[in-house]
Amino acid sequence: MADAAGEAAAACAVAEDTGAWLAATIAKHAATSIKERMILKSPAPKRVFVKATNTVGTSTRTKWLWAAAVLFIIIGVFIAGEHGFQNRVGRELEKAAPVARKVIPPPAKKVLREGRELLPIYGDTGPWIARKAGSVVYFGAVGLFVLAFWRRKALSLWQTLAVTVLSGIAMSTLVEIFEYPEELYDELFDVACGALGGIISGLLAWWWRRRH
Repeated sequence: MADAAGEAAAACAVAEDTGAWLAATIAKHAATSIKERMILKSPAPKRVFVKATNTVGTSTRTKWLWAAAVLFIIIGVFIAGEHGFQNRVGRELEKAAPVARKVIPPPAKKVLREGRELLPIYGDTGPWIARKAGSVVYFGAVGLFVLAFWRRKALSLWQTLAVTVLSGIAMSTLVEIFEYPEELYDELFDVACGALGGIISGLLAWWWRRRH
């Protein structure tokens, strides 16, 4: 009888251990299954997909920006070397000069005459003005391209101006290196045109970002 009771107790203990093991195993699998379902239902895969999509979109945008920048530089170099554009615009400015003389008040005419004496004007005035005005636009556009490539989007006004002005100065300096030798005053004036273009493009970019 004692042996039978001992065997029964041992059998009960084994059954209890087996039941506990089964319960623990079932609970573990249930917890794992719930965790897997939560992972599948979580927005993490969606975030990964959106991030991957944004990365592809950014890469495509960067490629188009590079293509546009290279094309713009090539066109700018061609126009600067060909001189046809500045000559045509210069002739139109010279045609408009008599009308401007009638409209501009005498004090402003005096300032313009004195300012002309200080400017490094070579050749006809009309083509020279067209060339310098075109360089201001060109260097300003270079600053906008650099700003578009800039990774940091939340730029302050001074940071925006720093990017565009330094880009305009760097590009104008590079042009002056290729056009060397020239008079120092003329080179400094061209670099100042790069800075002016950067200031204008930086202010325009800041205004655009503020509105959008």
